[in-house]
Amino acid sequence: MSEKDYVLRAKKLKIEATFQILDVYNLTKDWFNEHNYDLLEKEYHDITKKQTIKEGLIKFEAEKKVDEYVKFHIDLDVKVTKCKEVKIKDKVYFHGDLEFEFDVYLEKDYQERWEAPLRHFVRGISDKFVFGNKYDRYSNELKEEVEILSNEIKFYLNLYKFKTT
Repeated sequence: MSEKDYVLRAKKLKIEATFQILDVYNLTKDWFNEHNYDLLEKEYHDITKKQTIKEGLIKFEAEKKVDEYVKFHIDLDVKVTKCKEVKIKDKVYFHGDLEFEFDVYLEKDYQERWEAPLRHFVRGISDKFVFGNKYDRYSNELKEEVEILSNEIKFYLNLYKFKTT
């Protein structure tokens, strides 16, 4: 069985903003595609509470092969809450809370080549003592990618502040 080494768990980015949900969706999807991740949309829920307040949830799972032994994984939940429609310059936007939650990990031995008991033992030793620096480098690279994605989301949502005033 492959092994997961979490780099970030439940890292949250919370923003109150005016936005178009399709733009946020496309921004996220395009970022994963540009960075060579295989993307799977696990869930999509759109809920209307009362008549004007909307909530939603989108779950993404993204993975990228780094080498024959390691994959990068970014699981991203995008939650929309307390969302109301607003009209600005004849366009319909939403204003509400967005929460991006990241679970980020390295998946080692994703091809399950080291599963026999002796191989599993050897894998544990080599992962720790031989390839430890490589995994540290991979962890840092993955953290940087999540930071870049977070910054792009923040930058994009801050642009709406200037568009709407």
